[in-house]
This record gives sequence, structure tokens and C-alpha cells, in this order.
Amino acid sequence: MLQRTFEKVLIVLAITSVVIALSSIYVFIVGANPIMPLHIVYFIILVISFLDSIYAWGIIGGLSLFLLAFFIGLFFEIIGVLYGVPFGKYHYTEKIPAKIIGLVPPDIPLYWFVIIHTSIRITNVISGESILGSNNLYKRVMISFVDGLCAVSWDLIMDPIMVNVYHVWVWEKPSGLYGIPLTNFIGWIIVVFITSFTFRTIFHHLSNPRELITPALMYFLLWLVMFLTAIYYGTLYLTPVGSFGMLGFLTIYGLRLRSFKTTIQNS
Repeated sequence: MLQRTFEKVLIVLAITSVVIALSSIYVFIVGANPIMPLHIVYFIILVISFLDSIYAWGIIGGLSLFLLAFFIGLFFEIIGVLYGVPFGKYHYTEKIPAKIIGLVPPDIPLYWFVIIHTSIRITNVISGESILGSNNLYKRVMISFVDGLCAVSWDLIMDPIMVNVYHVWVWEKPSGLYGIPLTNFIGWIIVVFITSFTFRTIFHHLSNPRELITPALMYFLLWLVMFLTAIYYGTLYLTPVGSFGMLGFLTIYGLRLRSFKTTIQNS
């Protein structure tokens, strides 16, 4: 009974986020700024991610993933700002004045958790595994790598907008895709792989939960917010690469969902 209630809460929150995001289109049409509703959506996505993590892996597993993603993400952000490893040399601007040890805005490691959690949930369906970490080490490595590809697909649309539209951070040697070094995207895969593989190894015995639509909605919303922002600021040219990656993962997710549900029912 409690699990069913939890599932309904997650679905209601996810649908609410979609409604708010889509309402920003109307706000845009009438000539107002739609960005505030989109910021609200991102906050709700953070809440949903945390609740969905606990739903999927239990309190210990959910909190462990949150802490792993937060602190591994923060660690790499700090050495990235200081030494340019592994992303390339960059720094955060004063658009967000509050920073952890004067270097990294506090919401950055929170969204490392959001995208890593969401990517794990998406990849679980695609891989069709009945448990979180495959008993086959090679397969676990490959699944964790796909987690990285799933996450970096979001960065391929998010980073260009944050750099070229919001100017939240600045690359000291602009290059590559829309002024963003290709090392940044490689760095993303590395960070997500390390976090995912660590989590999947520690909690490899956990059964994957009955799949909800929530992770797919969260991933879609992460794309939609960036896409609508690009429309508002007239920068749609920044979106094709990331859109192709994210919508591609959602398509594969949809195609694999029925097979995954059958695997879970039979396990």
C-alpha cells in the first residue's frame, strides 16, 4: 500500500512538472518571460530524483547514490576549476555568487546527482538487467559506460546554453562544440562512469524496481527545459546534437520497456 502511494506521488509530481514546463510555452506566446516556470520545473525534478532514488534503491541505497554523486561530482568540479582536469580549464562567473570554497555553485553537485540517477534508471531498462549491478564484470563496466553516454547527452545541450546564453561559467580556451572543449564531454563520461560503477558495484545485489514512467519523464524534462530556453533566447542552433542524443536514448528506452518489465516479473 505504501509503495503504491509512493509511486502515485512520484507520477503526480512528474506530470505536474510537465504541465508547468508546457505552460511556459503559453507564457512565451503572450510575451512574458517563461524562464521562472522552467526554474520551478528544475527544482521539482531535483525533488523527484531524490524520492525516486529512495523508491528504487531504498533509503540506504538512495542516500548512498545521492552522497556518491554529490561528492564525486563536487570533487571533480573543484579540481576542474583549479587544474582543468578532466574537463578543461574553466571557472564559474558571478551569475551565481554563492560558491562552495569560493569555486563551485552549490546547486552543481545536486544536479550531478539528478543526471546520474536518471541515467542509471534509463540505462537499467535499456540493459534489461534484473539486478542493479550485473554479475558479469565486463557487462557492469559497459552498462556504467552507457550511463556516461546517457548523461553526457544532456550536457551536449545544457552546457552550450549555460555558457552561451546564461554565462554561468566560462571556458578559458573556447573550442570544440559551440566553444566548449571536447575534453569536457569526455570528462563527463569519466565522472558519471566512476560514480555509476562504484554504486553498481557496492549495491550490485539490489533488484531493479518495477519501472515507472518517472525516470523517462525526468529525462524528457531535462531536455525540454533546455530546448524551451533556446527557443526563448533564439539559440536553437545550440540544441541539435544534445537533442539527438537525449531523444535517441528515450526512443531506445521506450522500445526496451516492455521487455524489461517482463524480465522483472520473471526474476
